[in-house]
Amino acid sequence: MLDDTDGVGTTDASPEASSDGATSEEPADDTTGGPACDVIEGGGLIPEATQVPADCEDEIDKCKLDEDRDGVVFTCDNAPDVPNPSQRDADGDGIGDAIDRCPVVAGETDDTWDSDKDGVGNSCDSCFDRGTETNLLLEGAGVPFRYWIRNIPNQLDTDGDGIGDACDNCPVTPNCAGFSGSVLDDPPVDDPTCQADADGDGIGDACESLPNVSFDPQQDFDGDGIANNADTCPRLVSAIPCSSTLDCPLASTCVNGTCNHPDSDGDGVGDACDTCPAAFNPEQVASKEEAQLDDEDGDFIGSACEMHVDCAARSNAMPPAFFDVAVDGVCCVLTWPGDDQLFDPDGRPLRTECADESECRALPANVVAAPGAGTMWPGCEEALALACKEEASPVSLDDVGGDLAALWSYQCRLPPRDQDFDGIPDICDLCPHAHDPTNLPYVDANGMEWPNDGAFCNGVYSADNLDPANECQPG
Repeated sequence: MLDDTDGVGTTDASPEASSDGATSEEPADDTTGGPACDVIEGGGLIPEATQVPADCEDEIDKCKLDEDRDGVVFTCDNAPDVPNPSQRDADGDGIGDAIDRCPVVAGETDDTWDSDKDGVGNSCDSCFDRGTETNLLLEGAGVPFRYWIRNIPNQLDTDGDGIGDACDNCPVTPNCAGFSGSVLDDPPVDDPTCQADADGDGIGDACESLPNVSFDPQQDFDGDGIANNADTCPRLVSAIPCSSTLDCPLASTCVNGTCNHPDSDGDGVGDACDTCPAAFNPEQVASKEEAQLDDEDGDFIGSACEMHVDCAARSNAMPPAFFDVAVDGVCCVLTWPGDDQLFDPDGRPLRTECADESECRALPANVVAAPGAGTMWPGCEEALALACKEEASPVSLDDVGGDLAALWSYQCRLPPRDQDFDGIPDICDLCPHAHDPTNLPYVDANGMEWPNDGAFCNGVYSADNLDPANECQPG
């Protein structure tokens, strides 16, 4: 199994360098004026060399003591359920980056403390609550729901005041004094001058005097030049200038000299603030009630994008990672490692297509089509082409000279974990390390069904009955 975290491997060049050696600020041009792409540099979720801690170098029963098969026994593994042979732990808090929701700030609860359930831990999240008080004000004032604060995981902070655009009551003017601009410093949110809003209208005092800053459909709350009723993400600042739509990314249009946020599914909600950018679901911004139906478990994954129906009511947000190319905060990489790299419980190789099920297993259609798993995230193909890459490359702490804040600048999100690629996310999978698209429960020798235990990790498939010499297949 591959290490599916942000710290997989390192790049030969610094994160800012392209494959031809030109920096991102000064790309080499070909005769057409575009970037030179003589060398296409791949990246992605490459496997790491196993680095077993010194006190765990005894003989390992990788079937019984190493369930995630990363070469580190569970008693020593800082992410025992997710393969991470490097045991990378950027902030040194004992919680592996593979599962740490705030991997650049040390803390015993960073792996679980995520108030808004968007997948980013509170200590790193520029909008870590749902803006309940502000939303009550907006509701009372009759402000349409699409302008309310939602748990958008995008970490854009245009004015650099420590409050992300998605929840900032004045996104273009700093109004949280004393913040240094580093994610490692907590913004002084308890300071009464931070996000001050004397009249309680949801618009910060620092923005009250600015023209057009209003929730009126014809005005422009986020000050990016796009009227609220046309802005596909009215609380996120768009900063790409344009003279025509040809200057804008795919699925975007040029509005008043600024590219609107791309809207790949055409539902009026920009990809950067869409719970499901791959499927039409405008109900998510229609009303509070419809938004709750769209995202029942509140993990910012809409029902149309939940990989499996059993996970619709279980929070399973996209985990953070570090890669050098991302779109709207999502890493431009596929978690699927390719055909014949992984195997089902009986040793048959997994492939995207398989004509003979006795020889191999075909991936479920929902895995092949899942953005970030078997299909690139919307907009990533264009972004990778501009970067002269086939996939994004992982960025490690070493790549940024040990600067945790710099590492966080490469933060992006991976799809919800489905380590066995059976179309059932780990949180809902009875056997998260054994490929079984049916998610069959275990039935013991007495005919008793165990609804919380999977058939392919118990009984003859239990760790006691697996053969390490045969890659942990039934002995």
